[in-house]
Amino acid sequence: GLNTTEHEKHPFLAADEKTLYFSSDREGGEGGFDIWVARRTGDGWAEWTTPENLGPGVNTVEDETSVSVDASGRLAFMSAGMGDQQDIYEFGLPPRMRPAPVVLVEGQVFWLPPTKSEEHTTERGEASSGAGVPIDVAGVDIPVGGGSLRYKEQSGSSGGEGGGISGVAGFNPGNGRFQMALPVGGSYTVYFEGMAGVGVSQTIDLRGITSGGSVELDLIIAPLCSGTVLPMNSIFFEIDKSDLLPESEVELRRFAEMLGGYPSMIVEIAGHTDSTNTEEYNQTLSEARAGAVYGWLTGNGADPGRLSQRGYGETSPVASNDTEDGRQKNRRVEFRILRIDNESCRT
Repeated sequence: GLNTTEHEKHPFLAADEKTLYFSSDREGGEGGFDIWVARRTGDGWAEWTTPENLGPGVNTVEDETSVSVDASGRLAFMSAGMGDQQDIYEFGLPPRMRPAPVVLVEGQVFWLPPTKSEEHTTERGEASSGAGVPIDVAGVDIPVGGGSLRYKEQSGSSGGEGGGISGVAGFNPGNGRFQMALPVGGSYTVYFEGMAGVGVSQTIDLRGITSGGSVELDLIIAPLCSGTVLPMNSIFFEIDKSDLLPESEVELRRFAEMLGGYPSMIVEIAGHTDSTNTEEYNQTLSEARAGAVYGWLTGNGADPGRLSQRGYGETSPVASNDTEDGRQKNRRVEFRILRIDNESCRT
């Protein structure tokens, strides 16, 4: 196990949230306190592999303590020496002792203020609306205030069973900045939720990526005004079907909460497709998918009188259908606000 009758101290959990480094003077070391590593094997925190000593290339007859590992998982630092006579050392982790590589995701949550203009200029340049449409974000309301920012791996995206990892991102409500480390090889939903379900989500696909790196991601929260279109970025269906996948529930519950928080809101659920199949097929599929979302919401307490559904087929693309990335953006469900009593929109 992790603990013995000897001494264990200075634990360090790597960014993959599975690999634990610590110091111990247990039996089997090189002498004194050595650096050891163990890996979490289940979804909880009770099951770990048998700890391994990092070996004589790292450990000595003296004490090695206070280990830390950088985001790449390749470079580590520790204190080494005897008693109070310790120095800081840098060393490369042996490949089999490294944590899984991660991608560092950093960005900012923006509140887009109500305006009649469709253009906002800013020194920050362009950001993503979540529907794949670039928008400029000048005059954005910052700070964003309270809220939480979470991430969740989509079911089976990394080849395993179950829902995969999930967690809370480091988030500063004062300036809207956030940061999280996501293991490569999976696809993740990142979602910010403020008061009454108001928020935004985005998918980050790290499948096919084998080495660590960094990604900049800005999340734009549109104002809740008549005519606003809110992309439901984390609604997923079976391929060529209208069956909702389990990972859609987080987004659906968020929208249900938002409806409850704004009783004057009347919305249209709009289904869209790419142009891969025939116009007739795409029209039918878009209607069925909008209907599936309508059915889920009304089945979970939403007032049917405040919801309508419509399929647009392939008629309203937001990106080119010539690339897979563009087609993926065009396969979407949107939440269009038809009417809402919101004082801040009366400009």
